[in-house]
Amino acid sequence: MTTHELLRDAALPSLARIDAYDWVLVLGCGIGWTSRRAAHRAHRGQVLGLDARPGMLARARELAAAEELRNLRYADVSGLSAGLGAGDFDVAIVHSGVAWSALTALSRVLVPGGRVVVECEDPGEAAARLSAAGFTEVAPAAPEVVAAVAAG
Repeated sequence: MTTHELLRDAALPSLARIDAYDWVLVLGCGIGWTSRRAAHRAHRGQVLGLDARPGMLARARELAAAEELRNLRYADVSGLSAGLGAGDFDVAIVHSGVAWSALTALSRVLVPGGRVVVECEDPGEAAARLSAAGFTEVAPAAPEVVAAVAAG
């Protein structure tokens, strides 16, 4: 990971305005860097990191256990389409590389007014796809990051 990527990923929980009681979903969590930062911020809430790569999830679990984060769990990304209920999360963080089709599912699992932050290579495309998925207040939040609010 480059220094730029580390700084950007460290900023994502702040850009998503995570507070102590939020329930947070992290898509494309990798080894859990952003998920662990989110779990520290949402220390009275819950964080779920999803990824499709078993090796990354195993390492993420190890790192979370080392930090004794009891409000953080990891699962295979297939959980986004099965097992997550409407309005289960206050915040979603989406890392680059996650399929754009996930945005439609996000609009369902976020509470009305829930916040989403998307890390992306093309902020214009991310903004257009967020708008098409029904999100509002779509705007750049930082270089390579777009923020939006779930319609309510």
